[in-house]
Amino acid sequence: FTIRPRNGANLPVKLLHYTTDTHTPTSATAIIPLTRLAAATVYDVAFSGSIDDRPVSMSWSFSTR
Repeated sequence: FTIRPRNGANLPVKLLHYTTDTHTPTSATAIIPLTRLAAATVYDVAFSGSIDDRPVSMSWSFSTR
C-alpha cells in the first residue's frame, strides 16, 4: 500500500493485517498514515499484491476537508 498527496511523495504508513494485529479480521487489511493528513488535499492510494495467490492491483483517491 502507498498513500501520497497528488503529485507528492509517499507518506510513511503502518500496515495492519491479522498476522500482525490481533484486532484486524482475517478478511481485512488497513493502512494507517503515520503523519497528519493536510486539509483540502487530494490523496492517491495504491495497492499491489495478491489475494488467494492471485495478483491484484487497485488504486483510488480521496480528498480531505
